Amino acid sequence: YQRRVHGEPTTYKTLFKSNLSYDIAMDFLHSAHAHAVTQDTALFSLRVLYNIAAVQRFPELVFFLSPSDKAVVGQVLAKATQLGISQEKLQKARTRFAQLGL
Repeated sequence: YQRRVHGEPTTYKTLFKSNLSYDIAMDFLHSAHAHAVTQDTALFSLRVLYNIAAVQRFPELVFFLSPSDKAVVGQVLAKATQLGISQEKLQKARTRFAQLGL
């Protein structure tokens, strides 16, 4: 999974500065959801979503997400909570996602 997303999540803001497409964003969302099965992968998935949400174009893409796609973010947060990710990290992610209407 980490190889699939090709890089450290903190680089996404620069990497996708002007070329984040809907399809790529959906791939990130659904891959993060599918791979959040252990504490390590859940934390990585949360980092992926948190950093992809920081990409300048992502708020525009949120407008086109279906309700079920938006629910994926909540499902990743729920998995991360169940797997014991720290409340501080979860709250930071929830705040960013809430600002985007997710």
